[in-house]
Amino acid sequence: MWANAQWRGSFFPKSAPALDFLAHYASCFTTVEGNTTFHATPDRARLVDWGASVPQGFKFCFKIPKTISHSGKLAHQIDAMNAFQNHISVLGDKLGPMFLQLPPHYDDLVDLVSLLSATKTSIPLAVELRHADFFKEGAFQRDAFQILRELDIGFVNFVTEHLHRCVFEDQDLKASQAEKPKVPSLWATTNQFAFVRYVGNPNPEQDQDGLSELARHTARWVNQGKTAYIFVHQIPSDRLSPVIARSLSSELANHIESLSPLAIFPAERHQPSLFNEPYL
Repeated sequence: MWANAQWRGSFFPKSAPALDFLAHYASCFTTVEGNTTFHATPDRARLVDWGASVPQGFKFCFKIPKTISHSGKLAHQIDAMNAFQNHISVLGDKLGPMFLQLPPHYDDLVDLVSLLSATKTSIPLAVELRHADFFKEGAFQRDAFQILRELDIGFVNFVTEHLHRCVFEDQDLKASQAEKPKVPSLWATTNQFAFVRYVGNPNPEQDQDGLSELARHTARWVNQGKTAYIFVHQIPSDRLSPVIARSLSSELANHIESLSPLAIFPAERHQPSLFNEPYL
């Protein structure tokens, strides 16, 4: 999400109140990955406040609650799924794709179809599959992609290869790295939008290969006329995620001439060069 207090003084102005974080975030970026909904659904009043804090064109991409995605058969969650999308629809055209992250053991494609085909929504939807068989060429991967294409559902690319090439001594980094799936990058799309959740080397200065790869694929999708939703993360706490996003924007400018430059960070509008600190 956008409410990272560690960004005060670097991305956010140093004295920015938490209530202003979203407006500051949206003054620089055009979309946000909403993970808070995985744990709890915000009430309608809060959603309305969020919508009022961002400009037209901004998109919220909410993760579907774990009470739906991680509670057994998805076929039993059709009513809950429709209730969730109805609830967040108060945000109207400020909604980007919502995404369904499935647990690593989940491999029931028939059950998945039961939910996806019964979901009544105008909100775009994407699915993040984590079962090991999905990342091997074979019937499971082929069938899963076919289902998503036929139902016009997006595919979530969770990209961690560059993270898992790192060797850490720091225990927090080791623990956070171990929590992320170690899977090959598929760089796939199944409808008219691309969706990437990227976790690379946590040192932005050492992640140029990963960001260059991400930029090439993003540019390819954009040049195909697809909308690209790209979210970058940094273990263990996303402290430097805005810096990584800025590096990615610079890489993308090498491939997409029409790309608008990223806005100056809110903190830098008053105090330039705040991110010249060394990586810790």
